Amino acid sequence: MYSNYFIASVRYPDTYYLVQPVVKRICNEMDLSDFPSTEEVEVMVDMVYNEVVNIYPELTKEPEVQMKTRRVPPRKRGRHYQNNKHRRTLLRDLISILLINEILCRRRPCH
Repeated sequence: MYSNYFIASVRYPDTYYLVQPVVKRICNEMDLSDFPSTEEVEVMVDMVYNEVVNIYPELTKEPEVQMKTRRVPPRKRGRHYQNNKHRRTLLRDLISILLINEILCRRRPCH
């Protein structure tokens, strides 16, 4: 499918290598026999975020992402939605993506 040269030459951004070990450790500590609820995932995101910024405070020096929330129904808005604006840092978004991917990979073979 992909050439060996391509696979060997691709490198994730450095932030991935700082965050992913913490994501894996938090997942190892949690009981993931059932798929976690949205609230449980948010708690896990908070745990990873707090640990990562404690170790690498320079990662908090980033602009916030602001998006209109018109596409998100009011009943689905979490605590990160306020005043018709979605305020989340890119780091939190990356953590969420990595965490969801890790949870899914633990439930099925991941390539």
